[in-house]
Amino acid sequence: MPSASIAKSAPTTERRAAIAAGQPEPLSLRGWLRLGVRFGLMLALLLLCLPLHYLYRVLFYGSPFPQLFLGGVARIVGARVERVGTPLKRDVFFVANHVSWIDILAMAGASGTAFVAKAVAGWLANDLLLRELSKKRSSSEKSPSSWWSARM
Repeated sequence: MPSASIAKSAPTTERRAAIAAGQPEPLSLRGWLRLGVRFGLMLALLLLCLPLHYLYRVLFYGSPFPQLFLGGVARIVGARVERVGTPLKRDVFFVANHVSWIDILAMAGASGTAFVAKAVAGWLANDLLLRELSKKRSSSEKSPSSWWSARM
């Protein structure tokens, strides 16, 4: 007579094999409830942050509400973000690869960064690199007047 643990694991193994084969697993009542609560929390956070963001933008520049919203949504979907080190406030260019859409929420919520598409990032990186190279070249070359005064 098989034990109870073997009898329970057989349907679980079959279910996992079906999911691995690409068959969707139906959500239980608990799963639907959890999904509804999470979407409700996201909607409530949006309805709270959006008017505050527009009101803040009328009065000041640089609203903190997008960062709060993205960090809150990351927390709602299950991301637990830990910041390590001193945050840099300005003149920072992050180059980061991400695995899923949750990474974008977590990074933007933790640092307040904005994201651009890969094509735009490539163009921007090339432009910034060329500007820095031209600055270094122009600062290392002496101006013609200083060159002539040194020769005379």
